[in-house]
Amino acid sequence: MTLLHPLLLWGLAAIAVPILIHLLLRQRPKPVPWAAMRWLAAAHREASRRWKLTNLLLLLLRCLAVAALAMAIVRPALSGLGGGDHLVVVIDRTASMGARDDDAGALAQAQAALAAAELPYTRWTLLAVGGGTERLASGTRSAAIEALGRLSARPLPGGLDAADAAVLGEMVPTGADVLLVSDFQQDDGAALSARLAPTARRVTRWVVGRGGPNRFIAAAPETGDPLPGEGGELRLGLGGPAGPVRLGIDGAPPVQVAERAGGELRVPLPPLPAGEHRLRVVLDNGGLAYDDALEVPLRVRPPLAAVVVAERSDYAGAALLADDLGLKAERVRPGAFAGAALPPGGVVLLRAPVADAQRLAAWVRSGGVLWADLDLMLADPALAALLPGVVRDEGVVPGGAYATGEPEIDEVLAAAGRTAVRAARLPEGARILLRAGTAPACAALPSGRGWVVTELDDLAGDAALAGRGTAPLWVVRTARRLAASAEAPAAWVAGTGVPEAVRLQRDGVQVEIAAGAALLVAPGTWSAAGRSIIVLPSPEEARSVVPPAGLAATLGEALPVRAGLDLGWWLLLLALAFAAAEMLLAAWAGRRYGG
Repeated sequence: MTLLHPLLLWGLAAIAVPILIHLLLRQRPKPVPWAAMRWLAAAHREASRRWKLTNLLLLLLRCLAVAALAMAIVRPALSGLGGGDHLVVVIDRTASMGARDDDAGALAQAQAALAAAELPYTRWTLLAVGGGTERLASGTRSAAIEALGRLSARPLPGGLDAADAAVLGEMVPTGADVLLVSDFQQDDGAALSARLAPTARRVTRWVVGRGGPNRFIAAAPETGDPLPGEGGELRLGLGGPAGPVRLGIDGAPPVQVAERAGGELRVPLPPLPAGEHRLRVVLDNGGLAYDDALEVPLRVRPPLAAVVVAERSDYAGAALLADDLGLKAERVRPGAFAGAALPPGGVVLLRAPVADAQRLAAWVRSGGVLWADLDLMLADPALAALLPGVVRDEGVVPGGAYATGEPEIDEVLAAAGRTAVRAARLPEGARILLRAGTAPACAALPSGRGWVVTELDDLAGDAALAGRGTAPLWVVRTARRLAASAEAPAAWVAGTGVPEAVRLQRDGVQVEIAAGAALLVAPGTWSAAGRSIIVLPSPEEARSVVPPAGLAATLGEALPVRAGLDLGWWLLLLALAFAAAEMLLAAWAGRRYGG
């Protein structure tokens, strides 16, 4: 049995009041000897015995009435009667429940409140939701509180409704009181409540923590293609309010690079030697702590290997062969191509048909960059297979000045152009590299891990293009960027479906995820089959949502009814019944003995 107000048990001392009254008001008649009354004395003694018994009954009823009233005020509850002797706490441990700058977070608030509360349940079960549903404790209150104290938030997106309701339902016994604990920033817990309601005695939702603005990295950092010994630039997409940004390179302490950056941030990178490097971006803000840092790889590549397969030189071949800093190119005649080595992750400029096109197509899909004229590729079935959805149309479309979209290149390149461009249809996903007016003149299409750069018109024979001083810069920059993108890490967002089945590894942890399944891993750089995948924090965790109405703001509101059968009202009715019986007995005794 449990008590709602145990301190009020002192009220039972009021039982002494009717006992004192009984003792003080006892009649003590003086004996008067009278021989003539000896027959009456015997009758009086018999009546006195009945009167004393009646007085004792009256005393008992008065004491019981006082005791019942005192116990009604204390409100005892019996576990096992009326249900509710088992409390199941389902607590959200996903990212939004974690620390917020100098605030310990919603999970810490729930831990403190549950540890301090004296809830009258004989059995406790603690379930945690986040990256699956886990039973942490089942048994006594002390075991549950101990397990709760060890609980920490995980850097995973989600919420209570993201839990497998069927699995969780099997962990909740019939007739138990279920308390759902969350900040309810991702969902309102209604789906889980509806799933548990048919078997639980009751399901209540307790909202903890506080929302607030939060900054997060909204896109994978882009580092371009810096050359060894030359500076580069880090481009970073940020979400949320502005604030300081710090950057660390290769384990050095992060230093501030922006005071109040918002939207897209561009940070100059110092000259770095060729090789693999690590960038650590740190956001300083008062929001969630789990998404304040992201470590990404940076590869500074030496001069890129290239092969020019051509009989004569043109604008692209001259650019590849003339650059010694960004490229290391060699010329190969078309007839000798079958015996030439293809540069891994490099560039091939194709200006004539070759006999070994199948090998070339496989090399592209493995991560190479092929640059060729559209008609040349469509004429070879092996190469045409690299361009699904590309169709050569009859006629031409109006052209204009050349433009790449890069002002420092277009300033000079725009002096050249074409009045018309041969028409072609490109699939979605094609990246336009060069335009003549508004018409596409050169496009890049992904093929496997590599790229195909296809010229939609005869750019190789355009003397005006070859004579522009920025054309070689555009060619070399385009070739290196596409080759770098073939090696660049993929960027996936936590909480979204993955495009393919994958096994992710990091720091000795392995996670297998089926195609289309939600990506429930911590933000950062993971490896998968020899390539890197950057997992970005979920923007859903960065929201500041006002919890829906109807949720309890305190633990007391979440559990207003005591566990088990509340005997308070029944004891009050019993006290009234004892009082009524006492009055009826007193009235009868007065008539019986008073007159």
